[in-house]
Formats: sequence, structure tokens, C-alpha cells
Amino acid sequence: MREAAKRVEAFRQKIARVRQLYSQAERLQPSDWLKAEALLKEAVGLRSGLGPPDQLTRAIEDKRKEADITVLLQDAEKLRQSGDPRAAWATVEGALSRYSDDSRLKSLGESLHAELRRRHEALVSELNRIQKASQNENGIAELETLMQQASAIGADNEREAEIGALAAATVSAVKVRIRQVKRAQLASRLRSFGKPFAAALGGIPL
Repeated sequence: MREAAKRVEAFRQKIARVRQLYSQAERLQPSDWLKAEALLKEAVGLRSGLGPPDQLTRAIEDKRKEADITVLLQDAEKLRQSGDPRAAWATVEGALSRYSDDSRLKSLGESLHAELRRRHEALVSELNRIQKASQNENGIAELETLMQQASAIGADNEREAEIGALAAATVSAVKVRIRQVKRAQLASRLRSFGKPFAAALGGIPL
């Protein structure tokens, strides 16, 4: 009987402690949800069979969700401000897989997607400009500068397959143009050397 009474008393004390922890968590939740969550975990860990209040659980879950989204938004904005909108978009895309109903994430994702599209179009336009300019350029130094510009665009956008391929094609086209100009310059020099050489030969009696 004594053992049974002890077990009953121990269980009664456990239930009282669990209720106390739930009560404390409810009071703390509005101002310190992390502490409230810790108290909730402590109460559940006592295995009393007395589950936490649904309202308390939902409130803490909502606070955690809000905290997670806030951090993700901040991280994405930092990446965007640092000049890496693609990494920012990847952060938002991952966040949306978890919180697809959040309007702030949706809005930022749409903004980043539009920014990436504009950036992509600008890079394509610049590479096309470089390739076109190279076909009308006859200066080796100027052509080498154009080639360096195209190469830099490719290096800075390795994760974009289309931009990388277009940059490589542009570099290749400029190299071809450089070879053409060098051949033309060499031919011109040979012609200029050939005239006086031919004239000199013409004055030698055979």
C-alpha cells in the first residue's frame, strides 16, 4: 500500500509540475517564445501523459515560423545587396519550399526573378555587342580588350550555362578576328617590303 501511495503521490507531483510548466510557458510565450518553447519541451519530457495546450503549441510554432522567415528574408537581402541575386534567389526558393504561403517570400522571390531576368538579358546584349564590335575592329590591342571583357563575363557567371556558353563563343570569335587582323597586317607588311625589293632586283643587270 505504501509503495502504491508513493507512486500516486509521485504522479500527482509530476502532473502538478507539468501544469506549472505549461502555465509558465503560456505567460512567457508573448514576450519570450524561446523560453516558452524550452519549458514546453521540459514538460513533455516528463512523460506525464498530459499533453500541452493546443493554443500554446500553435502560438509557439507561429513564433518560430515568423523568426525563421525573418532570418531567411534578411539573409536573402544581404546576398542581394552584396551583388549575388542568384544566391539570394536560391535562399528564397528554399524558404518557399517550407513556407509557400508567406506573401513576403513570394514578393521577394518575384522581385529577384525579375532582376535575374533583366541581368541575364543585359549580359546577353553585352556579349552580342562585344562580338559585333570585334568584327569591325582592326586594332589588336582593342580586340584583346574585347576578348578580356567577354572572358570576365564568363568567369563571373559560371553558374549560368547559357551565359557561359555565349561568353566562350564570343571569346572564340574575337580570337578568330585577331588571327584575321594579324594575317592582314602581315600580308600588308610583306607587300610593302616586296615593292622596293622588286625594284632593286629590277635594276640589277642580268
